[in-house]
Amino acid sequence: MQNGIPIDLKKIRTKLHSYERKFKGSPHDRDGSGVRFLMGPYYLCLNDLDGAIAHYDWFWNTYPDSTDEPFHTLGQVITEFRQGHRDISQSLLKRLYTSNPYLLPHILDIDIGNIIIPGFSNWEERPYVLNAPKELSSYLLPEEIEWLRGIWNKTDFSNFVRAYNNIQHAIKGEPIGEHRRGLLDLRTKLINR
Repeated sequence: MQNGIPIDLKKIRTKLHSYERKFKGSPHDRDGSGVRFLMGPYYLCLNDLDGAIAHYDWFWNTYPDSTDEPFHTLGQVITEFRQGHRDISQSLLKRLYTSNPYLLPHILDIDIGNIIIPGFSNWEERPYVLNAPKELSSYLLPEEIEWLRGIWNKTDFSNFVRAYNNIQHAIKGEPIGEHRRGLLDLRTKLINR
């Protein structure tokens, strides 16, 4: 049990070894079922920081054009945090928010109401967070949750959230063309700032 959430570490270890074998035999496999996104969080469940570091290095070398899956990105945020890379962790939080705007409030037990933030995949929807296996965030330590809460409450992050949500709403109704392309560029700059 971690953070009061019962998880079966033996099952996680078995799954992780299975995934490692799969990718060792076929490292560039596009993995239609998405197990590559489970590996980082699973290493953290096992309290294997070295495994998580190696996973994220392997992942971004193998899939440099990958989109951000929310729980995988959360694992990377925490992996960087545990290494003492606070600036990197904090910048990754923007990518975490954009991958699913409901995940951080859910972890922090903040009621953000029934907001509608148009997205481009089911990864960005509230049910994706609510129906996820508990082990994908059970490794979070109380001090990490407090750090996340501190970032969430900062004016800079609040301004980012507001600006991102406004851009997403503007993109939703904008037809393909020059103005939409400009909004997409603005969103990219905002995330990478």
